Amino acid sequence: MTASITFWMSNAGIPIATFLINIVTRLFRQLPISAGADWALILWAFDWLATINSSEFQPFIAEQTLRSSLPTITTGMLVAGLLFWIYCVFKLEPALDKIRNGGKLWGLSEFAQIVLAISFVCVDTWAHFSLFGFHKIL
Repeated sequence: MTASITFWMSNAGIPIATFLINIVTRLFRQLPISAGADWALILWAFDWLATINSSEFQPFIAEQTLRSSLPTITTGMLVAGLLFWIYCVFKLEPALDKIRNGGKLWGLSEFAQIVLAISFVCVDTWAHFSLFGFHKIL
């Protein structure tokens, strides 16, 4: 039990540092902070660690058949999470900021983008919980 706690404590540092750097960067550049994009960035940092240290993460994989494919799976999750974060920060968030400052409300297309973004964050979170077996802990 002690080894797994030490493992998770040491490997949680990079995702937390990524989140703090993101907040400081956004505050410095006066960008709005959004929960969805920032959560995706935390998962991105976690995927980065899981890809680099896949042999250390494999014992935490709930499904035996997925253990050997962990680097491939986490690399795919890494790319998807980064693309989503870039989309949110450079496309979705500036548009939301415009609306907050009295701009024109969006139509159906823009609303669909918001629903898609929320859906991606939910699916990405579910994939992490399912892959690493957190559902069995909780």
